[in-house]
Amino acid sequence: RAAGVALTGKRLVDCTQMITPETFTFASCFFQGVKFSSEAIFDTRGTGVPSGSFKQKFSMACDVGTHIDSPGHWFKDKRCIECLTLPELVGEGVIVDVSAECAADRDYRLTLEDLRGWEERHGPVPRQAIVCMKTGWGRRFHEGPASYLGVDGYEEGDEIPMDGMHFPGFSFEAAAWLVEERDVKGIGIDTGSLDQGQDGSYPVHVKVLGSDRFQIENMNLEELPDGPCTLVCMPLFVQGAPESETRVMAVLN
Repeated sequence: RAAGVALTGKRLVDCTQMITPETFTFASCFFQGVKFSSEAIFDTRGTGVPSGSFKQKFSMACDVGTHIDSPGHWFKDKRCIECLTLPELVGEGVIVDVSAECAADRDYRLTLEDLRGWEERHGPVPRQAIVCMKTGWGRRFHEGPASYLGVDGYEEGDEIPMDGMHFPGFSFEAAAWLVEERDVKGIGIDTGSLDQGQDGSYPVHVKVLGSDRFQIENMNLEELPDGPCTLVCMPLFVQGAPESETRVMAVLN
C-alpha cells in the first residue's frame, strides 16, 4: 500500500527490452546455445477439467536483453549480483539524451561537455544517481546485429567480429568524471555495451565496475525525456551471478 500511495499521480515507464528466443546477448558472440529458450515441463490446461497448470523450464546466458553488470562481472574479488542492495538499485535517475548526435555518428562517445550541458539544463547530477545515456539505439534492439551492433555486411549465422562493431557508448573521461566527481552508483545505456563499439579494451567497464559500481545494458529509453527521474532496477536475485536479467522502471512526475 505504501508503494501505491508513493506512486499516485506518477507516470511509470518500462525501460526493459522483452526477452524472446531472438533477443540479443553478447555471450552469443562467443558461444552457441546461450540465447533464451523455453521448454514445457507439463501443461494440464484444456484437458476437460475447469482449470489446470502450465510450467516451463528457461535456459539462457546471464546477459540476455536488459541486464545489470555487477562489479564481479569484471573482477574476481568484487561483489556479484546478490550483494547489490535495494538502496543501490533504486534512486535518482539522470537521462542524458544524445540521440541526435548518435544518429549523426554511430561511433559517438558521451563527453564531459554533454554532461555539463545536462547540468546547465537541469542542475547538478545528484550524488548517488544512476546516469543513463540515451542513444536512440533501443529502437534497433530487435533488428539484429547488422543494425543494433553496427556490423557492416552481417548476414544471419555470420560470426560477429569484435573489431567490426559500431554503436555509441560512454567515453572513459565521462565515466571517470561521473564516478570521481559526482559519485554515481551506476550508469546505464540503450546499446549492447557501456563502452563504444570500437573500444575493445573496455575502459568504461574497468573504471565503473572497478570502482564497485554497477552498469545496465540494453535498456529501452525511448519514452524517457532528457532530464531527471526515479529508476527502479530489479535484477534476478541469483547467488554468485556476475550479471542478471533485470526489469527496469522509470518513475516520472
